[in-house]
Amino acid sequence: MNPAFNRQKHPPRLVIDLALLAILLFASVYTIYFMSQQAAKIFFLVVLVIFLLTKKDYFWFAFFFIIIAQPGWLFKAYSIGATARVPIYTFLPSTSLTPMDLFVFLVFVKALVYGRKCDLIMKRPLTYVLLYGIFLLVMSIVVYGSDINVLANMLRSTFMYSAILSFLFLIYDWEQVRRFMHLIFPVVFFILFTQVYFVLSGNEFVNLLSAGQRELAYTETGMLRPVMGGVVLIFFAFAFSLFLLQHEKRRLTRVYLYVVMVLSCLSIFMSATRIWVIMFSLMLLFYLIFIKRSARGYIHIASVVGLLLLIVVNVTPLKERFTDSWVRVSRLSSVMQGRFSVDTSFDQRYSVRLPHVVEGIKQNWLLGWGFSDSYVKYNDAHVGNFNMLLQVGIIGFMLFSYLWWGYFKMVHGAARRVSFNSSHRRSLQVLLSVFTAMLVAHFSTYQFFGLSGSQTGIFFVSIFLAISQFAVRYVSHRNRAGGNDDRKN
Repeated sequence: MNPAFNRQKHPPRLVIDLALLAILLFASVYTIYFMSQQAAKIFFLVVLVIFLLTKKDYFWFAFFFIIIAQPGWLFKAYSIGATARVPIYTFLPSTSLTPMDLFVFLVFVKALVYGRKCDLIMKRPLTYVLLYGIFLLVMSIVVYGSDINVLANMLRSTFMYSAILSFLFLIYDWEQVRRFMHLIFPVVFFILFTQVYFVLSGNEFVNLLSAGQRELAYTETGMLRPVMGGVVLIFFAFAFSLFLLQHEKRRLTRVYLYVVMVLSCLSIFMSATRIWVIMFSLMLLFYLIFIKRSARGYIHIASVVGLLLLIVVNVTPLKERFTDSWVRVSRLSSVMQGRFSVDTSFDQRYSVRLPHVVEGIKQNWLLGWGFSDSYVKYNDAHVGNFNMLLQVGIIGFMLFSYLWWGYFKMVHGAARRVSFNSSHRRSLQVLLSVFTAMLVAHFSTYQFFGLSGSQTGIFFVSIFLAISQFAVRYVSHRNRAGGNDDRKN
């Protein structure tokens, strides 16, 4: 029996789902990198037809989430000139869509036609943001001016927000939400494998499939830097492994969830991506100090970390990589003291990128530039919330602030209605820590929120908000039914 699964409730359906997911992902990779573009187009059209005809929507959400997030930099190339790329379907001269775009559109239609309608807990703030987005779209076309091709490309990412409703309408119960999480977790092992391969071989794994697919990344000291492809999958796995460790219905053993959690941290630290290191550190500290209080949990984490450190210190390339990562991360202390020049990456964002975005903000600080050419001119997602201000202005920022407050109100309000030691309360506290970490990143160098941007980021935010509503409704239902779980984990 696989030790990853609970011995008392070993779900064969999950094993079958994982096998099917692995086969489908392998087939997708083979089709894209070793077959013609025409064959790839036909393959994904067949996949989309199968999705429409089946009812296992949690499975298809997981499959396309993985492809959208590009684990190991697979499925990354979209440009026409790329030798191996995700197929592009052109319906009109200015409209080209990927299989991921088609899925988001089709799953939304399927949700409206066949889904179970449910009310959004955060309906009001989400509606305000939607209406303001429509207002800015009209302003961009009529007043500001917007190139039709650029506008169409931005709206592709904006439409990813429809996944909030699609997920809520098509995923009927918590059991399916849990299966969706379980399908994402194993991807962490593959992403970490590609990073280790990069360190040991000096080449990206994806370049084995298609030469020159991705350029090599280096640190300031000149060492190879294994930046992970699929960072939001790592973030998702870390966040929801913490979440399930506190949830009464997890089905997976604690050891497996601890392994997923620690390997996610390992992947982030190897990449030396500082904002993600900060986010993971904040979440882990919050978890260890305020949520997890059992000695057994600390022992599990310490055991896994100790084993990984033992491996790292005995493999010279990994040891050198971790030493260099620590040097890069440790520069944060100098940056926090105002000495930006010690870090060329941060200094470039603070001295060059940020002033460029601020210049655009000053020209339309109240309403923002929306989807216009002026927004494209000054756009830079590496400055986080400032880039959102560039697009939505002060009014839009206030509406997003209302959305953030609505999220905290929704989750914290549900947590307060259950007993202090309840596993339900602790699982909701994990969600609060995750959302807080997202805001910390958003107000620094990673833009999580906005009307457009990274398709990967927007799809993740949409799924996260939908799962949070599921979790709140589940806890509220259990609390009303008298099923409050007071186990100590």
